[in-house]
Amino acid sequence: MSKPSEMRVAMARAVAARWVVSNSQREYRFSAFTASYADVKRTASALRVWRDGKKRLASLGVPAPAMGVRELGAGGSFEVWSSDATVMKRVAKWLERRGFQTTWVW
Repeated sequence: MSKPSEMRVAMARAVAARWVVSNSQREYRFSAFTASYADVKRTASALRVWRDGKKRLASLGVPAPAMGVRELGAGGSFEVWSSDATVMKRVAKWLERRGFQTTWVW
């Protein structure tokens, strides 16, 4: 690093690395699949309503406001994500008991 511009780039990388480490968090994600498109729509909607606290799903317990649900364009699948691993485990088990196949690996 003989040039001042190279020194600035090295310093900028160090600052960026510190920012990323201090502002990032873990995220867990899985997809759920089934043959019925209607089940996908209904279940994804039920998970959103549970997340928002508007409906109680007794087997899932306390709502998880930091959870996301998105239907995928493939038809029979949707995606769930959160930074809380215990919530993701409960949701994956709940979906598997209802006949969904998930990509959750634990």
